[in-house]
Amino acid sequence: MSEPKTRFILASASPRRTEILTTLGLDFDVRVPDVDERQLPGESPQQYVMRAAVAKVRAVVNGYRAGVVIGADTVVVIDGQPLGKPGDAADAKRMLRALGGRWHAVMTGVAVQRIETGDEAVDFEKTLVRFRDLGDEEIEAYIATGEPVDKAGAYAIQGRGMLFVTEIAGNYQNVVGLPVPLLDRLVRQIGANLRSGEE
Repeated sequence: MSEPKTRFILASASPRRTEILTTLGLDFDVRVPDVDERQLPGESPQQYVMRAAVAKVRAVVNGYRAGVVIGADTVVVIDGQPLGKPGDAADAKRMLRALGGRWHAVMTGVAVQRIETGDEAVDFEKTLVRFRDLGDEEIEAYIATGEPVDKAGAYAIQGRGMLFVTEIAGNYQNVVGLPVPLLDRLVRQIGANLRSGEE
């Protein structure tokens, strides 16, 4: 008789992360965490995304008695400065202008906790992305689609933003918002199995 499947809880409002876990065939709930996602003074981008991922996990873990909670946070980094979600259209335009014609890094912190034992694991993934040159007219047309609104760095690589990308070095899913190989490794570290949801 096989062990019962692990229940996963995704501590995220991101539909992209939901899509990735759905594609993996996991049985999971979605809980939107209430956390302050602002970067702390002196905090590096990798420290920031890992801390935010852990905070998301801990914000929802008390609502469950068993299972594995998954949290993630993604930022785009250029010139050492993280670009989160744009505050408005002008902010999105500023971000896209900065990214045009250049390489940037996408960092995602991933945290997991096994509720029954309290075991936690956290790490981050980094992917490099290169944009072609962007003109103001096409930037404004892209912003008008509404796609950049809730995306780190004001673009979605799995959406219309793919038109800007000329090269990528690293894990593609990381740019979408959830690097599956890293998630798989962390889930194994706490004694669960991502592949089938079984122990």
